[in-house]
Amino acid sequence: KRARHMSLAEVFQFELALSVQCCRHEEFPEGVRALLVDKDGQPRWRFPDVASVPPSFMEELLSSPWETSPLADLQ
Repeated sequence: KRARHMSLAEVFQFELALSVQCCRHEEFPEGVRALLVDKDGQPRWRFPDVASVPPSFMEELLSSPWETSPLADLQ
């Protein structure tokens, strides 16, 4: 819903920020471990289900890690 009214440049900026934020958390390497390293398909997620994810965690993921986006010059 958030991206529905964004320009293409804003969507690229949002996607970059979201990707960086996701990689900063332990969930990403745990998913890589379960899928590509150990190939056990048994990730041990921090939150057992979507309902357990606190809103503060989601807000952190959806916030930009930069004061000014590296893609700020996109038109």
